Amino acid sequence: MPDNVGLSQTQYHQHCQQPESQQAAINTFVQTFLLDAIGSDTKVQINENAVSEDMRQWINWTTPVLQ
Repeated sequence: MPDNVGLSQTQYHQHCQQPESQQAAINTFVQTFLLDAIGSDTKVQINENAVSEDMRQWINWTTPVLQ
């Protein structure tokens, strides 16, 4: 369902306020899911924080094998 989920991580903005850099992504989701606009690209992935995708820094355990 990548068309239904977006990610936009930013930094250095006031609490409870979205920065201007997120406005286009917000508009796209509003148009698509609230206004039923067809043809909007909702595959949004913005990472201004340069957050690593290395899960080892977040998960410090070994996942058990399920049987």
